[in-house]
Amino acid sequence: MVHINQLAADYYQARFPGSWSQRYLTERLRTDLTGHPQIRPGHAPAGWTHLVHHLRRAGVTDDEMLLAGVASQASTGRLIDRFRDRLVLPIVTEGDILGFVARRHPDHDHAGPKYLNTPETPLYKKSNQLYGQMPTGAADHLVPTVVEGPLDALAINIAAGRTHLGLATLGTALTAEHAHHLATFTQAPIIATDADPAGLHAAERAYWHLTPHRLAPRYARWAAGADPAATLHQHGPARVAATLTHAIDLAEHLINQRHDILPAAQADRASLPVLAAADPTWWDRVPAGLLSDFATLVEAWDRDPRAAADHQLANANRIKKQIDNWHQLTPEQRWTPLLTHVDHRVIDTPAWPAIATRLDALHTQGIDVHHAAAAAAAPFNNHSPRAAADGIRAELGQLIESHTEPTPARTRTAHTESSSLAHRPPSPIR
Repeated sequence: MVHINQLAADYYQARFPGSWSQRYLTERLRTDLTGHPQIRPGHAPAGWTHLVHHLRRAGVTDDEMLLAGVASQASTGRLIDRFRDRLVLPIVTEGDILGFVARRHPDHDHAGPKYLNTPETPLYKKSNQLYGQMPTGAADHLVPTVVEGPLDALAINIAAGRTHLGLATLGTALTAEHAHHLATFTQAPIIATDADPAGLHAAERAYWHLTPHRLAPRYARWAAGADPAATLHQHGPARVAATLTHAIDLAEHLINQRHDILPAAQADRASLPVLAAADPTWWDRVPAGLLSDFATLVEAWDRDPRAAADHQLANANRIKKQIDNWHQLTPEQRWTPLLTHVDHRVIDTPAWPAIATRLDALHTQGIDVHHAAAAAAAPFNNHSPRAAADGIRAELGQLIESHTEPTPARTRTAHTESSSLAHRPPSPIR
């Protein structure tokens, strides 16, 4: 089957120059990857049997094509190409082509799914495989960066390939098998999923797959609705690299998210499982009144982290629904819990609607509004409510114009090469 996939890759690659696939990929990624020896982009021409006829002439039987997944059987019984009128990228492991992922024509929204993969074969199983290749030579310094699509993985490698390795799931969210593979890297992973409700849900699930391996994953925040490929296309490689540099702990993102979408008391309790799985340097965030419950969660986690994580995965859809509801709120409704925590006085001032709108704009740009609000409010703690509100509004306005990250309110030390939780104590102080 590897030989058949190699023949198919050669066929697709030969048809890439001059195709819409070449033009689209070059424009999308700001780089012409034609002939790239590792990426090997190709083009599957429109039509039903181009590859089938090519492989038959090479001596490949119909049964072999079906087994390899490069062809399928039509309702008439005729053998047809699986990939038609698509940009094709080979899925490679240790130099062997296991299958393909193919993107439909960007102007043909009804021509099947956006991405079509090789079906599961003896070589390829999507729950085990990530799109992306380890470079030749030493790569211990590379940070595995998990994204949702193959073009996003390529965008990471184009923009930050000296420090990061883009890896894309293939038609599925991150799985336990993927997490096991990511745990073999020296560096802890960054989760860089799309900045939309589906991407937020994927990041939540990734946390519960990765933390049983004692990993401390980080989270990259894109502008609302964006992804790495769109960011590279619209803003260039420096913006992609900067977004990765400013990645925060995924635990912090999940805690902030719960405080966004839930009342304070509910958010504190909903954050306990996240903290139980996190580095102990975060355990001082546990409210005193919840320490006993938290200790029980930590003991359960240390006893069987996989079972504890599976319990949280079973509840992930409830969080997803709450996130979906939160996105339907007005800016003032959305950010009242945050400002209640930062400086509750400003909510009753005339400047509050403008502050909420500016927080929403920062969130849309991918800025961490929790750090932004805290940094903007800090200089005005001793001012009158109206003066504090006016000052916060002005600080947030300057941040929008400069589009720079504020200095984080807190920095962890677990972002080094040994960013695991292997040395956590057995349980917190009760």
